[in-house]
Amino acid sequence: MKLWVKLVLLVLALGLGLSGYIYYEQKQLENSEIQSFEVSFNGTPIEFLDLQMHKPILGSLMTLNYTVHQDGFSDLDSDQMLNSFKVDPRAIVDITNETGVDIPYQEELILESGRYTINVSIIDGIAQYDYLFHVDVDPKPIVTLSDIKPSQGGLVLIDIENVSKNTEIEVISNFKPSAIHRTEHSAQLYLPMAYQSEAKNYDLQIVIGEDVFDYALDVQTYAFKESHFTVPVSVSSGTVGNQDAVKQYRDAIYPTYVSYVEEVYWEGPFVLPVEGARISSTFGEKRFVNNATNPSRHSGIDYAIACGTEVYASNAGVVEFADFLIMIGNTIVIDHGLGLKTYYEHMDDIVIKAGELVEKGQLIGHVGTTGYSTGCHLHFQAMVKNQSINPDVLYTLE
Repeated sequence: MKLWVKLVLLVLALGLGLSGYIYYEQKQLENSEIQSFEVSFNGTPIEFLDLQMHKPILGSLMTLNYTVHQDGFSDLDSDQMLNSFKVDPRAIVDITNETGVDIPYQEELILESGRYTINVSIIDGIAQYDYLFHVDVDPKPIVTLSDIKPSQGGLVLIDIENVSKNTEIEVISNFKPSAIHRTEHSAQLYLPMAYQSEAKNYDLQIVIGEDVFDYALDVQTYAFKESHFTVPVSVSSGTVGNQDAVKQYRDAIYPTYVSYVEEVYWEGPFVLPVEGARISSTFGEKRFVNNATNPSRHSGIDYAIACGTEVYASNAGVVEFADFLIMIGNTIVIDHGLGLKTYYEHMDDIVIKAGELVEKGQLIGHVGTTGYSTGCHLHFQAMVKNQSINPDVLYTLE
């Protein structure tokens, strides 16, 4: 057989062998197992739209390709600003809004109203999986009131979800709301019930952007006690009867009624500021001092216990005031956020300083009988803005 014939046959054999090899590898590629990856939006699994496989052969001299396309892609709706978006850790995620602005990927994804396009690519060895879906977001505010039947001197927490930071919020009420704590997708504020207010139904309206929410607060009667007692002139003349003491008190304490920190520090129920004490005077108590015809109202709770007993911060917060005042003795004011404050008065000493951040249950001083006081006790008061509230409501606050 001539040489050229042999060469032709050899080339044909090699060609057939190569074709067979390529065909075999292509079939192997097409029969490769399709992987399953986690791509879900608010719990809804998303299927891949395109699968592209690329396999180099012959020492990367040639690359085999295989593509799988699935018709259609997901159009999802969400009425939440905060959305759960979970993908495989290897994924490359591209999120754009309807104006083409890129949105950074997060597992807890905050999306304002609008339409979003989401592309996800996952490379797994020789394969690239591409996911494409749209999300139409139309969040509606969700308002939660902690109590619709608060007592006189009570406190209503107002939580609002699905509201962007720049959405205007207005509270229309007979009661004065606190400042509003805002996050990217929520808001929180307090509504204190004035203990002097009549127990009856009060209208409450919350306006959030263009949405209006109407409520009826059924304020319940609180059984305020009465007490009659005598305070020696030697105590009253140097404190409540001393104009310098009154001015000092007003200059120091009145500003705390309107100031506030925007951060919310408290978490969970407040704790008793002293342990094992007896309540010697209740909140809102009508006190007839020295046979007075008209009673004064007690703005807090008096815990009677031995001088020197440890006093603790009822919850976390920033110490706004810590000093001695002639009228109420050694006094501490803690702002727990948005003007929700606790006051600790008549203390023997103070072991923290103004400006400090204290934790719930932290030692802040000791019980005393300084200022306008006739015995060892802690006057514990809670306020929102310039409104005293019943400290008892703090012990069940969530």
